[in-house]
Amino acid sequence: WVAAGVGAVKPTAVIEASGVSVRAAVAGFGARLPSSKKNALAVRLVMPGGLRDGCELSEEEEAAGYAVLAARSPNCSFADRAVAAQKAGFEAVVVYDTLEGIYRNRSSGEAKADYECENGKSWTRDVSGKWTGFAGSSCAEECASSRCLVTGKTSAEKGSEICCAWDTYTTMGGGGVATDLALVFITMADFDTLGPLAPTDALLYDPGSEAGSSGLFSWSSFVLWLMGVATCGYAAWRSATSSSSAAAPTTTTQSDEKDELLELSTKHAIFFVCVASAALLVLFYVDAYAVVVVAYAISGA
Repeated sequence: WVAAGVGAVKPTAVIEASGVSVRAAVAGFGARLPSSKKNALAVRLVMPGGLRDGCELSEEEEAAGYAVLAARSPNCSFADRAVAAQKAGFEAVVVYDTLEGIYRNRSSGEAKADYECENGKSWTRDVSGKWTGFAGSSCAEECASSRCLVTGKTSAEKGSEICCAWDTYTTMGGGGVATDLALVFITMADFDTLGPLAPTDALLYDPGSEAGSSGLFSWSSFVLWLMGVATCGYAAWRSATSSSSAAAPTTTTQSDEKDELLELSTKHAIFFVCVASAALLVLFYVDAYAVVVVAYAISGA
């Protein structure tokens, strides 16, 4: 699958259209959505003119002020969709999950990652309903997603096993692509609500962006930093205590040979805590990813 990056995420954005509202997961790249409905991004939500995955979009003058509702598929990455939409003049991209996107050109899904049999399971002798999620089956009726996937397990008596498909939000990675489009991801269930309404006027905003923008100071980061400092302080205190209570160096048969002991004092402990605290501050508040990678590479060499 050529998507640049995928991971389960909490949906913080909101899409409102024609009296309905659905949640959406904001992409890891692209423009930031307004945090309030008052300042929401107003767009015309439309389906792609060609293939529904939005991998290729024709450039149209009327695309300005529009948002394209594109299907997740293995034909292109999220970044490719963003590039195509920007070239066509769209203002936003709403990608919705699909069974095709889950199968990713495979004959069956992957256990736990794509489906969960504990949520619903049944057997079928006809797998032609694969692309509809086996709608109407006993498996689909048990699932929150109302869709089931082929697991790849077969039985001579029962046929093919099908299990409940996951329908989760995904964070879309851009693979280094820069774009000023707003990009969000919705589930299959969300599309069931939103899709039939297109074309329609819609509002996009992200209340979570305001909650997440706490600036330089973050209580969660501070607590984690404080825990790290406390751990370093305790370790330094224990080391100093062990050192001060250690026995005198053992004298060997050679009077001039003595085991050397490194004396750790309170000053050493305080210095260690200060250095460790500074290092933790850098790791928490400075993007030092490249430095850490280089440091690990050097230490490994």
